[in-house]
Amino acid sequence: MSLLNVEAILRIGACGCFIGHGWIAAFKLEFSGWKKFLFSAGFSEAEAHVLMPIIGWMDVLLALATLIRPVELFSAWMAAWAFSTALVRPFSAGAARAFAPMSDNALWGFVERAANWACPLALLCLQKADGYEAADITGLGSYLAPLDALNTDKDLATLFKYICIMVCVVWAPVPLLRARGKNKSA
Repeated sequence: MSLLNVEAILRIGACGCFIGHGWIAAFKLEFSGWKKFLFSAGFSEAEAHVLMPIIGWMDVLLALATLIRPVELFSAWMAAWAFSTALVRPFSAGAARAFAPMSDNALWGFVERAANWACPLALLCLQKADGYEAADITGLGSYLAPLDALNTDKDLATLFKYICIMVCVVWAPVPLLRARGKNKSA
């Protein structure tokens, strides 16, 4: 199997994950389950109703762009975002539940979502390989060729640092939001 085939599989996998989760969020198909995660981060129910579709449509756009023509910064964001959304499960459950893996699925909810962030991360690793060029697996890649300007000349180690920074940026507002009041529902 060539790296071209592996790249196509990773693009399809990342697209499937993000378009699936994005569609569910955009149309709030699992709102009752997700609002508890947003509440634990300090968002109110009204804010959650606004945020979910925005997050969902962003995921759908990233999914389609990745399928058509992957961009390094998009892959890095997808890895950081998927890691963060997986991490919210044990975080929202609290330490007692998160560290009781035999009696609660808070930790396992994070573990089972490893492919959600590992797939775009593996794609990013391929994108940083010497001589990498995105395969045009859809026939539409030329339409998104201007996005190549977003590809960086940064090495993989630097992009991993950016991913860590992105995860911190996603989580940084949580203490401030939680300080507004515990689990606001207005």
